[in-house]
Amino acid sequence: MTLFESPTDRTMGQGHVISSPLDALAPWLEVIDMIVQRYFAAQQARGDDRFNIESIMIPMDVLESAAYVPRGRPKWLDACASESNPTDVLPPLPELLAGVVQRFGLREFDVLAILLGMMPVLEPRYGALLAYIQGDEQALWPHIDLILSLFSAPGDRVQHRMRLTAADQPLRYGGLIHLSERSGRTSSREDVLYICTASSVVGYLSTGVVPLSQKMVDVGQWLTPMAPNVLELSAEWRRFGTDLQQFCFGQASATTPVVLLEGGEGGDKMLAHVAAEAGRQAFLVDLQSLPEEANEAWPVLLEALHVTRLSAGLLVFKNFTSFEQAHPKLLRALDVRLRTHGEPVVVLLAADANGSGLRELPRLKMTLPRQSAQDDIAAIGVALLQCAEGLPATSSTDDLPQLLKRTRVDLDTLNYAVHEAHWYAQQRAPSAALDGQDIYRALRSRALQQFGPLAQRLEPRRGLSDLVISEGLREQMDEILAAISHRDDVLNRGFAKKISYGVGVSALFYGDSGTGKTMAAEALAFELGLDLIRVDLSTVVNKYVGETEKNLSKIFDLALADTGVLLFDEADALFGKRSEVTSAHDRHANIEVSYLLQRLEHYPGLVVLSTNNRAHLDGAFTRRLTFMARFESPDVALRTQMWEQIWPAGVDRSAGIEWADLAKRAELTGAGIRNVALLASWLAARAQRPVDMVDIERAMRRELGKTGRLMSRT
Repeated sequence: MTLFESPTDRTMGQGHVISSPLDALAPWLEVIDMIVQRYFAAQQARGDDRFNIESIMIPMDVLESAAYVPRGRPKWLDACASESNPTDVLPPLPELLAGVVQRFGLREFDVLAILLGMMPVLEPRYGALLAYIQGDEQALWPHIDLILSLFSAPGDRVQHRMRLTAADQPLRYGGLIHLSERSGRTSSREDVLYICTASSVVGYLSTGVVPLSQKMVDVGQWLTPMAPNVLELSAEWRRFGTDLQQFCFGQASATTPVVLLEGGEGGDKMLAHVAAEAGRQAFLVDLQSLPEEANEAWPVLLEALHVTRLSAGLLVFKNFTSFEQAHPKLLRALDVRLRTHGEPVVVLLAADANGSGLRELPRLKMTLPRQSAQDDIAAIGVALLQCAEGLPATSSTDDLPQLLKRTRVDLDTLNYAVHEAHWYAQQRAPSAALDGQDIYRALRSRALQQFGPLAQRLEPRRGLSDLVISEGLREQMDEILAAISHRDDVLNRGFAKKISYGVGVSALFYGDSGTGKTMAAEALAFELGLDLIRVDLSTVVNKYVGETEKNLSKIFDLALADTGVLLFDEADALFGKRSEVTSAHDRHANIEVSYLLQRLEHYPGLVVLSTNNRAHLDGAFTRRLTFMARFESPDVALRTQMWEQIWPAGVDRSAGIEWADLAKRAELTGAGIRNVALLASWLAARAQRPVDMVDIERAMRRELGKTGRLMSRT
């Protein structure tokens, strides 16, 4: 029987049936019971002479006899040598207990002490028996002296006492027992000498399940294998899973190895299935959710180590970088603890597993297979089959390959997204068949990230057909769309090996204010079916060293999961020319620019930067951008088109207005023409009539007056 597997009925001695871990433990509990009852009977026979000192005394006449010769050993050291030792006939270790013995390096005495400390939990009346034996009606748990009397020969008492009380010995260091008050209440006082077996050990040995504390539940969870099984997506994923399983569960090392597992997609799911195939479970701890206070965070970490070591589970840490920053002192303590954690290995799961911590442990860096479009389609197909029971049939999903270019497939939560897709289908009609649009909607909804004050999400409402721009600029927009739409296809044909970096697609839009740079970014996002993520540089740029890089890192990490189009408006505020280093501020300002260049080159989506003055940007920065598009003030022909197209169908205009004449009379940008049209429409609405030339001219004077210009009369 393997761990975490429902035990099958098996027959043991005298016809009893083993149907649970507790049944498998029963022979050992019987041994404990025999020892305790034999001790109790001996006490009863001795009456009130609880200490039986006569058994260690040498008669005075013998001591004073001239024939007495010292034996080289005190009599009490051999007092029990002639007594039969009940531990000589111990039954074989049951599977769960044998695993605990091996993982924690326990001895026979340790096992007996642990089982005695379980008895008051398994049978409450046993607490009363222990209290009676110990002569204290409130002492419901075994005192150290009682444990030593039951299980130790006189010569072993000192060593065994240390194994029970010393903080560096397996029983306490591994969290298997706690020093407690006589009532069983755990205490940190070193003068407390009662022993209580940890509830996690009691639960595991008697049921096969490790109970978690409330604090642990808030930060950790067992990873359950769910569809789709990433090990079945492709030969590459299967190969990687085999290698990972062999390393995680096939190591025999005195020091715990660490796996730095890179890759954001499928990590949780991969580990869940890898552990399951080895008959184990993976336990995920989100270090970002740890309490802020170190004295509260440390017990949670100790419990995570204890839980996984007790159950032979795979310990997985998520958001390790945030832990390093928040708890640098605990990092050292964790490093020391992990050295003796034993098998299986510890996994650090991160999108970019640099793993600056835990450097005193042997580490292996592994990168999850790149999630291809074919993997996404296969995963969705498996998830649809797994979730299809009781749900309407799925209609054609032929449009999925195209739709998936607009969003990401998170393998760890895909099964939830498939259920949500069915609900979206039911919103259309109660018995509607699920289609590709429903799946896309569910995936897209899950991909949306919260940027907080760092950026604003805009839902694009205008496409390239709504832009009034020059033919040359329109060609550049088409080129940007081609690059982002076919980037992965081209890289997969061999360019990925030719280009080691700089595979991101970035575009710089520069030109005067109001020439349509932001609107063009919105139109690109619209054509790609994505949201526009407009970065607020006023909240990103921070005067404190390192804060700007942290903000940028957070934006790119969130955008990576979101797949939106990133827009850095007025980018020269952040990406201005790098200066000569004359101060610490200059040096860190240059670091900010370098950091952004690195993130731009590896971001898989589209990044648009806009500025009113290209000359303010650093030259090295602009050379590494994929596209640069200049937005010039529109000429007369473009202004005429803008005047004609700015008016909504619901706004009436007077007949006979010459749009070409208006275009000649004022050199307005697209934003200026929009402002004029709005004001003229408001004026006409107040007068309850169509927009006429008087309204437009009045609005034009106001717009031109903003910059001190006058409107031409002809």
